[in-house]
Amino acid sequence: MPPVRRELPGQGLLFNPSELEVLEPVPQIVLSERAAPGRMLGHRAMSLLNLSPENFTDITQETLQAIAVPRLEQDLYGPGKRTISGLALNAVEYGAMVRWAKPLRTAGESRTEERTLETRPDRKRGRIYRAGAHNLENQIEKSEVIVRGLVNERFRLARYQAEVEGLPWRAHMDQAAQLELYRQVVDFSFMNIIEVVAHRRKLSPVETQQLKDGLGYRLTTTPQAELSQYLKDMTGLAVRYTDKRTRLFKNKVQIARTAATDSRKDARKFDDSK
Repeated sequence: MPPVRRELPGQGLLFNPSELEVLEPVPQIVLSERAAPGRMLGHRAMSLLNLSPENFTDITQETLQAIAVPRLEQDLYGPGKRTISGLALNAVEYGAMVRWAKPLRTAGESRTEERTLETRPDRKRGRIYRAGAHNLENQIEKSEVIVRGLVNERFRLARYQAEVEGLPWRAHMDQAAQLELYRQVVDFSFMNIIEVVAHRRKLSPVETQQLKDGLGYRLTTTPQAELSQYLKDMTGLAVRYTDKRTRLFKNKVQIARTAATDSRKDARKFDDSK
């Protein structure tokens, strides 16, 4: 089985394959029966998520309350650091977002105006406008990488939501596929939510790990009926959160692309160079 490439939530292929961390492959799970998500996890989830009972020695009722789905969802929205339009993002997404097209364009124009050695006024002005467009286009490219990652995440979540809700799509997956899909959803979607919420709550690294351990405890030790409901609620939250991030990124990209096109048009009024 080939090595597994590590993704960051919402990141897609931001780095070249050679730059990605190479992990040991997850052991092959040979299971032919199909089962409800609540029944198929337990100790298997412990192995899939690289957890053991030692991770749960400090779990308290307060820890479990801190990972309640309504509370997690509440902390994903509203004003705060690393938030755009009231939506909290992880560090990679925040850095790739075209937050404000006009200031970004102006920054590129200002740097070029300061540094260019061009003395002919028309060509200088054209070069300045093209620099503003180029600055926007570089950031648009980063955002589009994130959008592709979010689309992949949404597809993965749709498949898993079909599993936990018992929708028809579930009929096409055996247990081995279900478990691998579960691992990906937890690693890439649930844990991303935990990381973003931890940043919003200004938790220390130790407190953040406690929050992650609380999620692990909830996913591996909860009684079947309660676990099934928690998986439905967490998956629903992840779907809503991914949809909002995707719409936000696409909207910002569209605005930035319009601004870049306008800059290119302005440049051609002074200088028809590409």
